[in-house]
Amino acid sequence: MPEQKKRKRFTVRDVKSFCGWKKLEMLVKAGHFPRERALVTCAFLTGGRIAEVRLLQRKHFDLEKDDAYIIVRDMPRVKSYKKIKEMVKFRCVSHCHKRWDYQPAPMQFLYHGDIEQYVGWLTRPVKEYRTFPINREEPIVPVLTSYLERFDDDPEALLFPIKYQTAYWICRRLGGRVGLHTPPHWFRAQRASQLAYDYGFTEHDLIEFFGWRDYATAFHYARKGYKGLARKMIAPKKV
Repeated sequence: MPEQKKRKRFTVRDVKSFCGWKKLEMLVKAGHFPRERALVTCAFLTGGRIAEVRLLQRKHFDLEKDDAYIIVRDMPRVKSYKKIKEMVKFRCVSHCHKRWDYQPAPMQFLYHGDIEQYVGWLTRPVKEYRTFPINREEPIVPVLTSYLERFDDDPEALLFPIKYQTAYWICRRLGGRVGLHTPPHWFRAQRASQLAYDYGFTEHDLIEFFGWRDYATAFHYARKGYKGLARKMIAPKKV
């Protein structure tokens, strides 16, 4: 069997600090179609997973409540689970990250080579939602509001009725045009870094905005990076 190249997985450590609005605007403008530009804009502004962004409808965006902010109401969250009980699970540790909640068949051991046993959790998905604001003064907001106008007559319509793989390659393609590595989760990570950098969001603010349960993830993004620290080191005026 030919050796398969191990795919690098995007992690929180891949984003050190906010890339800046200028680069973000360049990325958005790299889209050739309104849907492409709106998709990456929405992925950033909402900080949602791409699977969550694909579930968004016009009704989720309240443009009337506040002149200064767009209120995103009840945005669906995926990957929300309730732990039921501990159980024995299996995972491939050789060339991929496939997991099983049961003992794999003998052919699976031959194909994957190295499968280890570990203790994990039996879980059940639960429905959860997020409600949060978007500052209207952020530079790429007009791209979103202009796109939303297309759906004013049909608030139940999906904003992005496309497959996950299509959305994935839109994110990667637009980033590639401006020299950035932008898998879909990059936009979520950049939003967290921007909220900390521009608005001084703390770990607790980020947990509330994203609905995270992992404090370590929030702590990583709450770090200001060298740019944020430099902003706090403004020399005092000489008297």
